[in-house]
Amino acid sequence: MNMNNTNAKKAYIIKSKMRFVTFLILLFISLFTLTNIIFTNNDIAFGESAYKTSYENFDGDSYIIYEVHSGDSLWDIAEKYGNKENDIRKNVHTIKRENHIDGNIHPGDILKIKK
Repeated sequence: MNMNNTNAKKAYIIKSKMRFVTFLILLFISLFTLTNIIFTNNDIAFGESAYKTSYENFDGDSYIIYEVHSGDSLWDIAEKYGNKENDIRKNVHTIKRENHIDGNIHPGDILKIKK
């Protein structure tokens, strides 16, 4: 009889149950986080607003709803989400007019931006 049986099962012994449970919990958290990053809005993974959505008006106009965060400026928002065919200054003016902004924007403000 051959002692080097390739079909023999190898037994694993868990030396520390606490380490094993900790490993499983960390593995689960890592997989959960990675799955969320891959299958959700990728802007979140790169530090963008978690509150950004698009919708189409009855007139056929498309809009983005954007939540202002600390460090955001109208210029940056207009450059990133405004109409790419327009000058950024026109986009800033349009955002201010459509959202009734007279002064500065503040974190938590919700802006409706026409695409």
